[in-house]
Amino acid sequence: MFKCFHAGGGKTSPASIKGVFMRTLVHAVFCIIFLSLFLNTSVLALDADTQQPGDQPPPGTNPTDILTRGDLKYKFIKSQSGAETHAATMRLDYAVSPDVLVRVDVPYVDVDPKHSSIDSDSGLGDLFVRLGWRALAQPKFALFFGADFFLDTASEDLLGTGTTIAAPLVAGMWVLPEQKALAGVILSHAVDIDGDLDISETEIRPLYIKSLPNSSWLLVDTHLFIDWKDDNEFGWYQELQLGKMLTEKFGITIAPGYGITGDNRTVPDWTIETGIRYFF
Repeated sequence: MFKCFHAGGGKTSPASIKGVFMRTLVHAVFCIIFLSLFLNTSVLALDADTQQPGDQPPPGTNPTDILTRGDLKYKFIKSQSGAETHAATMRLDYAVSPDVLVRVDVPYVDVDPKHSSIDSDSGLGDLFVRLGWRALAQPKFALFFGADFFLDTASEDLLGTGTTIAAPLVAGMWVLPEQKALAGVILSHAVDIDGDLDISETEIRPLYIKSLPNSSWLLVDTHLFIDWKDDNEFGWYQELQLGKMLTEKFGITIAPGYGITGDNRTVPDWTIETGIRYFF
């Protein structure tokens, strides 16, 4: 994962607005838990014996999956300011147990600011760590809690945020067997722990994953941001990922992305990412 955070330039959001949003976030979490219990009833429960191969996208496409795998990804990011970033990231997901996951991303970053007074730079970026727990795994629903950490490890100032960031998250994913698809949402809130930036940003991330023929899939990945430190700035970044498993353990992906609205701090102009993945 490669993600930039920047210091807010606007006024801090009013407490009343923050309160309303955080209450909405809490309500959403409780709705996910309630629906998970509802989907577990005999009315909506899906008998696992009736599921056929191809009813769902391949393993590893569901963000609540607990699997050991390695990824190698390359991402090009064109920012609204004109800066260009090339990020090559090695990812390791390790299933500590059937319901506990540790993820580590190690990025090598090259940044060209496209500014006459600032030189390009390259080197180690900010490490990313996820600790996750799948609290519920039912035939038609999974509930996942976790915490993301962006560590201030960049070898040069230009290659990172200069800040250590924590982002607790909750994810709920539903199986849609009639559509041969998955749908759900990831809710997270990022705050600064230590460093240069003052961060308070919520991300709402709806997901729709459609199974395609020949072990392929299409992921519609929507990123919606609210920056509480910058006049409640709203951002929308849209990605589409097309992937295919070439063998049972080896797959490839390509994912273009486009910034629809929002400032330069969290929403890029456009991106393209390619990747390979291997399941152990």
